[in-house]
Amino acid sequence: MNLLRPLLSLEKVIRDKPFNKILSIGPRSESELFLLLANGFRWKNITALDLFSYTPKFDIGDMHKMPYNNNSFDIIISGWCLGYSDNLKLAL
Repeated sequence: MNLLRPLLSLEKVIRDKPFNKILSIGPRSESELFLLLANGFRWKNITALDLFSYTPKFDIGDMHKMPYNNNSFDIIISGWCLGYSDNLKLAL
């Protein structure tokens, strides 16, 4: 349902902010994570995945072979990285 009408999920996201588990794919720096933190999400529930990083907060990995179980996250943010994919169907 939320894939067809994504705006309907906003109320649940806002209501459950402190409890939602978030995956940020390809953030490059912690600034995106700090923005999530500043907007009420809990640091312990924020996960980042990138090909490389200078910080231990990021998991190192490829968006095409993510090291997470299905349904591990409530929200997934994938900004600015789909253009680097050679297999969009797999990345999505």
